[in-house]
Amino acid sequence: MFSRTADQQGWQQLTADIAASLLPVGFDIVHAFPVQLLNTESPPHNQLPAFGRNCTLAVIIGNSKHLWEPFLHWLAGNTALLASSDPLDEYTELHIHQALQQCCSEQQQQQQQQHSPAGTHQSSQ
Repeated sequence: MFSRTADQQGWQQLTADIAASLLPVGFDIVHAFPVQLLNTESPPHNQLPAFGRNCTLAVIIGNSKHLWEPFLHWLAGNTALLASSDPLDEYTELHIHQALQQCCSEQQQQQQQQHSPAGTHQSSQ
């Protein structure tokens, strides 16, 4: 069910890009896996959506103690967030969202370039 395909290189590159983007901000755990594999081992109430696909990519993002230095540096430059009920949560959401948005749009652009007919190019105008 989860055999090697041409898409494997794509998801491996996407996962590596996400990991590289998140490492400087302290998220040093990034692991991709197929949702279907998790779902076969989980009770229904713990399953993730597969969106009707045979193989759906999920990514676990986490951190170790290496998060604290970049977080505290960021917090020192954003003192208004000291009043926040959870500045670490805001930091996490902001940086993960930015990394995913950047990496996924780069991946999409690469795929469009690979699938565009020879001799054509896409303009950024």
